[in-house]
Amino acid sequence: MNQPTEPSGTTGYPTEPTPRSSGSARRARPARKNTRDSFGSVRRLPSGRYQVRFSDAGGTRHTAPDTFATRREAVDYLAVIRAEMFRGTWRSPELGAVTVADYAASLLAVRVDLAPKTRQLYEELQRLWIDVTHELPAAPGRHPRTINLGQMELGALTIASIRDWYAAAIHTTGMTSCPIADSMSLQFS
Repeated sequence: MNQPTEPSGTTGYPTEPTPRSSGSARRARPARKNTRDSFGSVRRLPSGRYQVRFSDAGGTRHTAPDTFATRREAVDYLAVIRAEMFRGTWRSPELGAVTVADYAASLLAVRVDLAPKTRQLYEELQRLWIDVTHELPAAPGRHPRTINLGQMELGALTIASIRDWYAAAIHTTGMTSCPIADSMSLQFS
């Protein structure tokens, strides 16, 4: 390796190369601040609003669905997302856009291991129980509600919504149990 060295009679250690002068003084950029929020970032857009970006556990980059008027709002949103990820309650907005019916159909499409009769049974159960609107019996002083599980987005599913669907399906059909729940050994207590 050829490195510049001191003239003879000195220490013999290489010297630091001298920086080139371009004639105009340039300001050095400050080092990027290293924070614990390294999974996400906030940037100011040309419009003056702030955009949030972050990575999920799988490394996929996401952009917040909205922009924010102030940096503080953007940082607060990022903190909420981080807390939801830490608790395990965060769901990708892209996942929420898929309905139960679409998900079930795509799942059936890729299940090449199913026998024809089994596939036919699953399609029939989806048609009769998931893709149908069921009526939930009215509580005293309230109007009856209808529930169509197939039209619900995956991100909107809760234990309460599944229990309501189950009750509505049993009420609508007059059966004592749901074949889907029975075949999957689900217990709604």
